[in-house]
Amino acid sequence: MEDRVEMIKHQMQEKRAELSEKLQTLEREVTDEIASVQETVTGSVESVKENVQETISSIQHAFNVSRHVREHPWLAVGGGVVAGYLAHELLVREDDRLPAAMASDGTPQTAPSAARGWLSETFGDEIDNVKRLAARTALVLLGGAVKDAVGGEVGASIGQFVDRLTSKLDEPAGSQHYSGSRPCTQ
Repeated sequence: MEDRVEMIKHQMQEKRAELSEKLQTLEREVTDEIASVQETVTGSVESVKENVQETISSIQHAFNVSRHVREHPWLAVGGGVVAGYLAHELLVREDDRLPAAMASDGTPQTAPSAARGWLSETFGDEIDNVKRLAARTALVLLGGAVKDAVGGEVGASIGQFVDRLTSKLDEPAGSQHYSGSRPCTQ
């Protein structure tokens, strides 16, 4: 019986050793898995940080007006011309744009303006066409530069906006339609 007790003790020691070895193996595997997860999370956090920093940098780059003016002075001048032209078009009273009367053949006649000189009277339509061409060209150049600088969906939206504006500038002078009311002829 004593041999049997010794044999049971020996088997118990062997089982303890096996369990201890399995626990150590499991502990190593868990420790390795935790280290792997930590590395993955750390890498992801660093990647997100870099992406955020790059995004912030590109936004600052896109909206750095003074740098864009230094790098593209003619585009800035063209943008100023377009902005001035658009501001003028938006600020002119509607009454100033409406025809004062209708001629006997049904065409609108505008009242002579004190600000219009001989050159404007003689070459008004041609001057208006040149203004439109200059505004359209400057608008296309400015819109393209901003679209390229911004990129993405915002850049595409800017491109569509510029296309709509330039299509309005494509009408030659004298063929524009006034939105105000005209005198009715019966």
